Amino acid sequence: MIPIVTDIVHEVLPHFGLEAEGIDAALSRDRHWSHAAARHVAMWLVRQKTTLSFPEIGREFGNRDHTTVMSGIRRVERALREDPDGPMASTARLLAVTIPAVQRREVERPSGVRNVALDASRDDVPELDLSELEIGAAE
Repeated sequence: MIPIVTDIVHEVLPHFGLEAEGIDAALSRDRHWSHAAARHVAMWLVRQKTTLSFPEIGREFGNRDHTTVMSGIRRVERALREDPDGPMASTARLLAVTIPAVQRREVERPSGVRNVALDASRDDVPELDLSELEIGAAE
């Protein structure tokens, strides 16, 4: 697992009471609400804080399909709109502010295969602006 993804998962797990289970809780196929919500928030944060694609995020979360990642991210976005005080939305908002963004750069691996490495620099990755989310806005 890419270090930034591991860091994000470790930040999310305690908010759902899963710190004792470790990273396996986010990678499991368990559909219990706490496991699924933690996984979805972690996927959303990875998408917000990195430039990883949906398929790349899916590979990081136990080789899940990109459509599964998209569905999880949509669930968090819906929670931000429809249930802004709920555990999923409040955890996502809190961690979106506290976790720094990273940028992606290409590096050569010894085998000659291209690989993606993450750098803690914030030059090319915009910060998440929560003011643009219309949380709780009724239409």
